[in-house]
Amino acid sequence: VISPEYSYSVVTGTDTDSLTLKAASELENYFLRITGKPLPLSDVTEPGTKIIFIGKGGLLEGNLAREIATLSRDGFIISSDPDSLVLAGNNGNADLQAVYTLLEEHAGCMRFTEKEDYVPAAAKIRVPVNHQVYEPAFSFRVAHFPDREKPGFTAWNKLSTFGEWGMFVHTFPQLMPPSEYFSTHPEYFSLVNGKRIQDGQLCLSNPDVIRILSENLAVRMAQAPEKIYWSVSQNDCINYCECPECKKLYEKYGAVYGAYIEMANKIAAQFPDKQISTLAYQFTRQAPVNIKPAENVNVMFCSIECNRSMPLAEDPRSSGFVKDLKEWSSLTDNIFMWDYVVQFRTYLCPFPNFHVLQPNIQLFHSQNIPMMFQQGSGSSWSDLAELKQYYIAKLLWDPYLNGDSLINR
Repeated sequence: VISPEYSYSVVTGTDTDSLTLKAASELENYFLRITGKPLPLSDVTEPGTKIIFIGKGGLLEGNLAREIATLSRDGFIISSDPDSLVLAGNNGNADLQAVYTLLEEHAGCMRFTEKEDYVPAAAKIRVPVNHQVYEPAFSFRVAHFPDREKPGFTAWNKLSTFGEWGMFVHTFPQLMPPSEYFSTHPEYFSLVNGKRIQDGQLCLSNPDVIRILSENLAVRMAQAPEKIYWSVSQNDCINYCECPECKKLYEKYGAVYGAYIEMANKIAAQFPDKQISTLAYQFTRQAPVNIKPAENVNVMFCSIECNRSMPLAEDPRSSGFVKDLKEWSSLTDNIFMWDYVVQFRTYLCPFPNFHVLQPNIQLFHSQNIPMMFQQGSGSSWSDLAELKQYYIAKLLWDPYLNGDSLINR
């Protein structure tokens, strides 16, 4: 029990991450909001003082410290006995998520949006004697709705950010601008219907294209060396190259996308400490044969053509997509699933897809997809956007929660 009746020593350790300190501050803040009284803190541990460990910094080497070390980046533990409580992961963000989870599961607090939360009144917070490990179903989790970039919402609901991304989707024109290259080297660009065009894709059979992409990417990487994920990916159109050499690659790999994976593999080999992300989107959705993505090639697999009003596994119209999904998951476990959970025609029009969201997320989890991006209406308001972003966030952490109970609550 966390109660005004007792005295507490909050231990965060030395050289503490700023987010771990924020986690301690948030626990104190919410305790005051819940009970109306400040958390009784003590600078010294005396008989009767209970200890709250926030973060692993204050833990001595022992079973708990060793267990925390085995957790994923976002994993954490909530462990309690009558005299101590441990809320800790391997970094400050996980520590903060541990505190928010405690407040939600044991104090009944909720946060629906950046500005809207629910804090019940109570005399104390009851935490059962227990040891629980929390690990996400997906290592990367984004609900692309109005609060996607709002830390108050994302941290509470255990969503990911794009902090590790240096370049993100449709990057051909950034890495090889037609305005710079087309007039002097049209052969770098797609041959379509017998003509080189600058508003299509690149000619990936041309070794100079791979060289220039790599050189220009290296310049970008040098400007942001801390970034891990770098997208080298097709334009948002079709118009792929029809030159004889590119056609040979398509035939060799059984699909147009084989040429794109070959391109990504060649670039990834030059940057082994980075992740090279490339799209499997529209004409490149089909998995190739006779080639596999390198370990540091991230495949961004997209469901844009699919009907969004029926679960993918139940809709005959989506059988081709499900087939491609399974083939991709047999080739690589480095997949970024870009799923669409909104209809684009009119955001304000009701789009009742709650019966679709959970079955699809469970399908992706069953195929061992590690990274999930659920594209809603972005920064725009849409029907029930607040409820949908909350609901999706919870399912991206645990796809097997009771969905109806989440919505009813």
